Amino acid sequence: MVIALLVLILLAILFPGLLRAVFGVIALVLLLAFVKVSVGHAQDVDVRAQTDAAINTYISCMHDVIISKGYNSDDQIDDPQLTKQFCASEYLAFRSICQEYARTIPDSGDPSGTCSFIYAMKRIELSTRLGLNKKAPTPQPQTETIQSETIAPKKAVSNEAAAVALVEDLIKSGGMELNQALQVASSSYAPLVTYYGKSLTLPQIIEDKRRYFDRWPIRQYSLRDDDTMVNCTLGKCTVSGAFDWRVSSIDGHRHADGTASFFYVLDIAEGMKVIAEGGRPHK
Repeated sequence: MVIALLVLILLAILFPGLLRAVFGVIALVLLLAFVKVSVGHAQDVDVRAQTDAAINTYISCMHDVIISKGYNSDDQIDDPQLTKQFCASEYLAFRSICQEYARTIPDSGDPSGTCSFIYAMKRIELSTRLGLNKKAPTPQPQTETIQSETIAPKKAVSNEAAAVALVEDLIKSGGMELNQALQVASSSYAPLVTYYGKSLTLPQIIEDKRRYFDRWPIRQYSLRDDDTMVNCTLGKCTVSGAFDWRVSSIDGHRHADGTASFFYVLDIAEGMKVIAEGGRPHK
């Protein structure tokens, strides 16, 4: 745009009369458009910076509160009473600027969903910093006690165990045959999901996975069980961890592999459905 603007200014100088006026008007229009785009971009960057600063301020506040109270569990991080009593202004400032920032993101959908996703990612950072993350529960063998020919009922599966099982099944399903993998995905996600920063419907997620599976028909995924963390509070479960992956074409000429971190938020009220997903590859 800058080069085009300079060319038009040069033409306006070189040509006389009507042509000079025409080129001058076009140059002015381009200049105004350039200024508007530049100002808009600067404002977006400023809002993003303010959002990062606000969430860091809130997380730091909660960090100080939890340390001062001597808590040894991360359940207190989401305690609304702690937030209301000690960090209310920091939380409200974050939600306000974050919703403004979310509206600048194309196809982000509901601003509240985007802000919840940003908060959840930072929440993991806080838990890790404090050393409070809960390890995923290790399944224990169920035993049955027979008394007077009556079998005692099995203990109900905890929300933490159910959340981890669903996420593990979802990740491992990526190595299944196409239709099986898509069937698992269809039963695991909520109708609307914050999917890697964007608000997508279930059909959009299935189509995204279909394209990926078609591109890489041979797929292998292996979870790093020792890295899996889980926390369930306020009707939501957060599961994070890492897995190793390898994909290739059928003939093996195209292939890729590596390690990636993952992050899921599941809604217990929705029947333990995924409402947010994120992650990144490790270098």
